[in-house]
Amino acid sequence: NNVSEDNQSSATIAVDAGQGYVPSNEPTVLGTLSVDENGNQNASVSSSVNQGTLPSPTLQGDADEQYAYAMSFMQDSEWEKAGLALKTFVANNQDHPLAQNAAYWQGESFYARKQFDQAARLYALNFKRYPNGKKAPDNLVKLGLSLVALKRLPEACQTFDKLMQDFPQVRDSVKKAVNRGRSKASCN
Repeated sequence: NNVSEDNQSSATIAVDAGQGYVPSNEPTVLGTLSVDENGNQNASVSSSVNQGTLPSPTLQGDADEQYAYAMSFMQDSEWEKAGLALKTFVANNQDHPLAQNAAYWQGESFYARKQFDQAARLYALNFKRYPNGKKAPDNLVKLGLSLVALKRLPEACQTFDKLMQDFPQVRDSVKKAVNRGRSKASCN
């Protein structure tokens, strides 16, 4: 990565190409930090996101850029903005290979806010839409954990059973989450 500074104390980064990623020919401005004459950062940094407005992801470029934009909110723990941006991405890009990922992460935006009823609905819908997709086991485990949080224990146990029946070769982290959920739900 190349980092450069201009005379106005803003930094830019040029990124090397990676798998499927094609950077622009110009460095991208990541942000601007205001500093006083002593080099101390001023406390107020403003942007449209910090102001509470959510620019439409449809204005942010192609589908891959829209997805990256939405996921940037997840990475910053801005759950509500992430949920809105991911919802828009899924609505506008239903056939895109990242649609099922975006749908899963939209559920995660509710789960992170402890809005388990909405999270459970999304995880169930996602599993119905993508029953054999790469996020299917993740949707089922989080559906089960959401049902545990909602005290719907028999349904949670059924969900964990279905996950292990349909996907016996899931990765260890999913198996551990299933075991924790089964324990909390007092499954047989």
